[in-house]
Amino acid sequence: MPHADSRLPGADVAVLPENPTVLNAAAADYCHLRLPGNPEVAEQVIRFLRE
Repeated sequence: MPHADSRLPGADVAVLPENPTVLNAAAADYCHLRLPGNPEVAEQVIRFLRE
């Protein structure tokens, strides 16, 4: 899906992982299939919902 089609007007953007060096050791944890089980992603979604 093109990024323009998935953009929500007014929504914040979060770049994960917060520490990019994590991708060197755990890049697969940030693929689309593993995002729902990734604790960092889940915490960010909860922060968005609380705001």
